[in-house]
Amino acid sequence: MRSTVRDIKDSTENLGFARTHCISQSVWDYAWNDLPESFRKSIQHKVTRTARNVRHCARHLTPSPKVWCEFTLYRFLHKHKKMSTVDDAYWQEHGYNTGWPWKSKKAL
Repeated sequence: MRSTVRDIKDSTENLGFARTHCISQSVWDYAWNDLPESFRKSIQHKVTRTARNVRHCARHLTPSPKVWCEFTLYRFLHKHKKMSTVDDAYWQEHGYNTGWPWKSKKAL
């Protein structure tokens, strides 16, 4: 399960999601009510803890270091016209060459 969760997390980061929070738990039955009470409580505790993390991180949402580095690399390439002209025009039109999309326009 760890490799599956990691693959999904990498995919969302490559799509530009600022942060991805993961919960991995193997379950041996489809029906929630058929699972033992202790197991359900354990899952609920994980979900509650992760939801608290999501709420906390949403206050100061910034991209992960990986996303930030990739964006910086692509911004450099687009500034110096090393990518396709269509992509360069898109980046220029949206202001990605001069700013950061995750910051408000006032901060630019």
